[in-house]
Amino acid sequence: LSNIGNVLREQGKYSEALAKYEESLAIRERLVGREHMEVATSLSNIGSVLDSQGKYSEALAKYEESLAIKERLVGREHMDVAASLSSIGIVLREQGKYSEALAKYEESLGIMERLVGREDMDVATSLSNIGIVLREQEKYSEALA
Repeated sequence: LSNIGNVLREQGKYSEALAKYEESLAIRERLVGREHMEVATSLSNIGSVLDSQGKYSEALAKYEESLAIKERLVGREHMDVAASLSSIGIVLREQGKYSEALAKYEESLGIMERLVGREDMDVATSLSNIGIVLREQEKYSEALA
């Protein structure tokens, strides 16, 4: 169901994707309980669709719920946690909450750098996200640094 949801999301069929993701979440919760990485993934998928629909508050809630599960399961220093922080940062940026977004991006970047170093595509994406926020705040010299 998640893969079907992914395809529907890529096609821009957000309502249909959301239905598949929610169905997947319900099944996963029944099978493995709430505290499982698959459940956290389903919550992130739902957050992604809600974000695409411009439902930022709802998306943020799903991403934060996913992050909390991941932190309880794998701790703070994990790439999945860094990805969730980045997703939260994206929603905050889209809401115009630039300083909050920047804090999430920097937290995500710190985790990634400690785990994989500076020479990584996810690190590059995180640096790009930070640059975008700084540009939107018109902090051009910081964005270029």
